[in-house]
Amino acid sequence: MKKGLSFMNNEKGFFLPYVLFIIAIVYIIVTTNIAMYRNDLQLTENQIEQVKIETLFQMQREQFKQEVQKHGLPSSETTYHFPDGKAKIAIIRSENQTHELNVSITTNNNHRYTIINTLTTSDNHPNLRNEDYPSIQEKPIHQ
Repeated sequence: MKKGLSFMNNEKGFFLPYVLFIIAIVYIIVTTNIAMYRNDLQLTENQIEQVKIETLFQMQREQFKQEVQKHGLPSSETTYHFPDGKAKIAIIRSENQTHELNVSITTNNNHRYTIINTLTTSDNHPNLRNEDYPSIQEKPIHQ
């Protein structure tokens, strides 16, 4: 009879390659899920900051409109401080009743957003008109 090779008949290490393969698959799945979770956290943080920026924009716009109604247009840059950050408004150009504003918003987490916005005032009444939403002429500039 032929005698077989001794390492071919040893079955004690037969499951080792399968176990290593399964461990590798599990490791890949776990690390991928961790990376996806980190990306989701960053995305959520960015979305929260975007909501804060939009809220700050609306708050500063309403406060600016109220001040323009009471005191007229300011001659220099105006800064507003809110709980979530601050907003600076500078008038770039004024023609007739149309005013181009440069609005710089900074949140408490140092996210910055600059936007050029148009504000229209009425000649015969101190109230502002059709300015409930930013105009189409907005040009966001990320810094």
